[in-house]
Amino acid sequence: MRLPWRYDARVMAVVCLSAVLAVSTAVDPVRAKTCTLPTYYAGMPYPVEEVAPRWTCQVQNVVANSTTANKMGPVRLRIPFHAYDYLLDHPDIAAALVNRLDLGPYKAEMKGPGRFWGTDGEGNQGLVQILHQGDGARMYLLDGTHDGRILPQLRGTAVVLVQARPSTLPDGIETVEADIVAYLQVHNRFIAGAAALLRPMAGALVRRQMQKAVQAAVGLSNAMRTDPDRVLFEATDPPSLPDQAVDFLQATLSAFQDPGKRSHTVTPP
Repeated sequence: MRLPWRYDARVMAVVCLSAVLAVSTAVDPVRAKTCTLPTYYAGMPYPVEEVAPRWTCQVQNVVANSTTANKMGPVRLRIPFHAYDYLLDHPDIAAALVNRLDLGPYKAEMKGPGRFWGTDGEGNQGLVQILHQGDGARMYLLDGTHDGRILPQLRGTAVVLVQARPSTLPDGIETVEADIVAYLQVHNRFIAGAAALLRPMAGALVRRQMQKAVQAAVGLSNAMRTDPDRVLFEATDPPSLPDQAVDFLQATLSAFQDPGKRSHTVTPP
C-alpha cells in the first residue's frame, strides 16, 4: 500500500539519518553575538559565515557538548550535481523515491518552509530544521528520539552538516562527492551521567544509521542512472508524486536515457 507523500534523501533521506531529532527555538540576539562557530568540523570546512546568527548559539552548544561526533565520506553518488541539490531541497520526494524503490523505510513530511518531520522506520524520528542552504552545503538541526532494543529511549539534538561538490568520472559520467558530519547531544540524564560507558554505543548507533542512509542515497542515485524507467514509474504510480517533482524527474531521467542530452540544462522548479 502506498502512503501519501508531500520530503532528508535530502538525509535525505540524508538526514533523519542521524538518530535523534528536535524542535528549535529562537535565541536572544544579544546572546547570539557572544556565540561563535568553528570553520572546520571533523576536518571538514563549512561556510559558517553564511549561517544566520540566530542559530549560532544552538549549533555551538550541540557541537561543543556533543555525546558523539561522526564523519562519513567522501560518498560518491552517480547523479549530476543539480539533481543531488534538488533532492536535498525536497526531502519528501527523496524519501518517497527511496521507499517506493524498496531501498529503505524512510518517510518525511514538510512542516513549513525549511522544516520537516522524518523517520527512518527503525525507531528514529523527529523534526528537522534546515539552518543553511548553500551551493552543495547544508546544515540541519534535528531534535527527536531514538527508541531501540539495546539502548533505552534517547532524547537528543543533532547538528548535521553536508558538503558536496560535482565531479566527473574518467568516462565522462557526472557524479557528486559528499562529506557528512553529525554531532549528537543526548539529553537523557542517565545517559549523560554514564557517558563514558554508553558513548561508544551511541556512537555506533549513529554510524550505523548514517551508513544505512548513505546506502539508500547511493541506491537511489544508481537506480536513477541505470534504471530511469523504473524510477519514473514509481514516481507516477498512484498516488503520483507532485507534478513539479514528476516534471523535474522526467527531464533529468531523460538525460540518462539519451546520453546525448546535457543534464545540466535541466532547471529545478
